[in-house]
Amino acid sequence: MRLDGSEGPNNGWLVVIVALLALFWVRPMARGSWVGVAGVLGAAVVIGWTALENWLDGRAVLESTVGVGLLLVIAASVALAAVSVSRNARRLITRRG
Repeated sequence: MRLDGSEGPNNGWLVVIVALLALFWVRPMARGSWVGVAGVLGAAVVIGWTALENWLDGRAVLESTVGVGLLLVIAASVALAAVSVSRNARRLITRRG
């Protein structure tokens, strides 16, 4: 049995929708807005949590292995979170200096 990202509980569509929302928050984040930073960080958390939950559920219920696509989604969510945290740190440093 094989379930792709948009099959099964449709969590793949949730990831796509949240990723599209994150695109709208990238420009405000680049300008140093708290809303942009929080939006991108929140999107990264939702994307990563959903992907990790799918991985663990698939392993527990179907004894399945993870695919390359799911690993890429998890890596991208970690990178997205790291960018938003570093942008926020740079924002705070430039405000103090």
